[in-house]
Amino acid sequence: MDLLKNVKIRLLEKEDLEAIVEIDEKVLGENRRSHWERKLELMNDKASQVSLVAELEGKVVGFILGDVSGWEFGVPDIIAWIGTISVDSV
Repeated sequence: MDLLKNVKIRLLEKEDLEAIVEIDEKVLGENRRSHWERKLELMNDKASQVSLVAELEGKVVGFILGDVSGWEFGVPDIIAWIGTISVDSV
C-alpha cells in the first residue's frame, strides 16, 4: 500500500486528453479520441461536472467523470453521478 501514498488526485484538465485516450484504448481495445474530445468539451460547458484524475509519479493512471445535481429520481438532496471511471494497470 506504499504505492497509494504517492498517488495525487487533482481536477481533470483538457491537457489530460492524451492520457485519457491511452487508458481508454487499453481498456476497450479501440481508439475513441473523438469521443473524449467531445466529452471534455462538454465538461467545460457544464458547471456541475466534477472530473478528477489520479497521477502516479507525474503520469495520469486513472480518471473519473461525474456530475453533481439536485433532486432526481425521488432523491430529495444533492447527489452525484459517476459517468465514467477508468484505471490503468500500474
